[in-house]
Amino acid sequence: MKVRLHEDLSTFAALMRPVAEADPVRHTLLATLVTSRTRPGAPDDVLLALTVHDDDGALLGGTLSTRGWPVTTSALPPHTAPAVAE
Repeated sequence: MKVRLHEDLSTFAALMRPVAEADPVRHTLLATLVTSRTRPGAPDDVLLALTVHDDDGALLGGTLSTRGWPVTTSALPPHTAPAVAE
């Protein structure tokens, strides 16, 4: 498993959009944050954007943190929690 930190929100968004679109109800918060933070003039308040991939590189899920809000995770299997927390 690999945890990848994204300094460029557009890269994170490109990876996570298909996940959110595949199950929009389950991933509403992540989809809303990604959409609102990638619009022109959006606040620059993203503190952390990371994705978690299996050993073959397949995306398992992601985490996004913005100033003033709790950390948001989507599609992350429970066994990835220790790696994400680290």
